[in-house]
Amino acid sequence: RAADVAAAAHAARAVWNQLRADCEALVAGRNVWISPLWSEKNRLKNRFSEEWAVTKRAWQQTGAPWDRFAEIYDDFWSGTEPDWDFLEQIVLIDPEIWNAGPEAVAEAIANIENAQDVETPPTSGVDEPSLIAGIGKSENGEEIIFNENRNKFNVEPLTNLPRDIMGESIETLTSTIDLFDFDEPSSNQYRALEEELELLKQAVERYADRPRLLYIQCTRVTRRLAIKFQNGDCPAPSQDANVGDFYVTIMEVATGLRERDPLVREAVAHAGHVHTEPVSEEDQKTLEEVVEQVLPISEGLLASELPEDLGTAIDPDAPLEDVREARLALGGRLLRIFATAYHWSKAGLQEVESVTKSAANISVNAAKVAAALGVISMPVWLEKAVSIVLTWF
Repeated sequence: RAADVAAAAHAARAVWNQLRADCEALVAGRNVWISPLWSEKNRLKNRFSEEWAVTKRAWQQTGAPWDRFAEIYDDFWSGTEPDWDFLEQIVLIDPEIWNAGPEAVAEAIANIENAQDVETPPTSGVDEPSLIAGIGKSENGEEIIFNENRNKFNVEPLTNLPRDIMGESIETLTSTIDLFDFDEPSSNQYRALEEELELLKQAVERYADRPRLLYIQCTRVTRRLAIKFQNGDCPAPSQDANVGDFYVTIMEVATGLRERDPLVREAVAHAGHVHTEPVSEEDQKTLEEVVEQVLPISEGLLASELPEDLGTAIDPDAPLEDVREARLALGGRLLRIFATAYHWSKAGLQEVESVTKSAANISVNAAKVAAALGVISMPVWLEKAVSIVLTWF
């Protein structure tokens, strides 16, 4: 009896040591699910291995659902990461079915597996390494999110800027806009600036929490102003103090956003490498059709900007800087929607998360999004556009 007590105490210590090791691994950011259930150093492993070998054979010989449970536990034992969506569905099987016995549970598990087979879309024709590289090269200070309640995609900003700095930028731009009062006759000489003022007003209203988009609008305004100064459409900064303050302040806000937020700098660098070759008529049609398909499953800023970015991205007469920004936004969003709605391999998902900060929801939502949208053919109609977009990066 004393030997049994000693053995039990030793087993308890071994279990707690293993739990501590797992906790330390989680805190360090390691994936414990790809580690064997028991450490190689654990002296209890051999004993448990022997007992599991006996139990496993018994479960396999008993048949469903025990043979399926044997496979699941074997994955834990060997360090094969489990299919969490599948396990979650098993756990959520109705209690009445569990109480009905093994045959009822076996039937429920079989139904789950059959449904998974139906929902899995065909293999994508898009080259996975190219897609992963394209996602990495299209970082633009935002991430695609999916609202499971409304079955809609949207975008959320990613930023390292403190909120007070963004507030300061918005306040500065608002004060700059107020330099010109077109109700006063003395402001007539500034009429040529009205379009740029309107662009800034839209930026202040729409991008108060989106540093990258605010930066883009500021740089777009300064480029337009420089052309007007050169053409003599309005007084130059050296000729008019108000115009000078207006122009310099906008440049300072843009410079501040770029210098203070590394994600803005990253997006600026990526935009600079986007290819601007003209898009063929056939490719234009493909992109237009895809945007039409994506719009019904989009909302908010994503829904409003998809058509705008498409128009600029395929416009042969648009300024090259605007084309680059539009293709970075449109292309990056389509790539992420494709990845989020497609059942990727786990290796592919892990690779995406290693090259991009904006893929946090991809591995979590891939299966759920495809099921929620009910458009298993999505990769088929979207992958054509993805192939086009990849040539931009």
